[in-house]
Amino acid sequence: MGNFLMFTGCRRGEALALSYSDIDFKAGCIHITKKLSYADGQVPVLEDHLKSANGLRDIPLLPSLAARVPKNRIGLLFPGKDGGFMRHSEVYAIWKAYCREAGLNEIQQIDSGEIMETFPVTPHCLRHSFATICYEAGIDPRQAAEIVGDTPQVLEAVYTHLRDGHKKSAADKLAEYVTALEQSILSGEKHG
Repeated sequence: MGNFLMFTGCRRGEALALSYSDIDFKAGCIHITKKLSYADGQVPVLEDHLKSANGLRDIPLLPSLAARVPKNRIGLLFPGKDGGFMRHSEVYAIWKAYCREAGLNEIQQIDSGEIMETFPVTPHCLRHSFATICYEAGIDPRQAAEIVGDTPQVLEAVYTHLRDGHKKSAADKLAEYVTALEQSILSGEKHG
């Protein structure tokens, strides 16, 4: 599920509502038309409406992901133990296992001296990672917004933040290089 979220930008509830019939291997897309939410924090409820009008969309099925998704199957893409929708506790258990396997968990010692495991990376974090992938791939913010089901304004804000971070990174790299170059020149002057 983690890889699926990372390479589709789906919201957790959108992914959990998917069935194999929502995946069009020939067209190379995933149809997002519904979501799963949890009543009383535990009981899965299928909703035929999404977070916003932008949520109804087709997501590209990337070739690397298509190769991992079994074909010629029916039913839910991520079924629960009983074959139906996953209960919240099942989702959480699978997420914790994924985070441990991927090294996304943290072991901390709390004030009492006890060791505590935390999971700071959430499924929604992978949605942001996908938006970053779109940015780094050079996808226009409006096109990326269509893919992730957000407004262009939300994606523009993400892209602006990323651009600013890349500028700082570029400035840091340039300063480091010039400092090393200056040191090399000064070092050469002393020896030559």
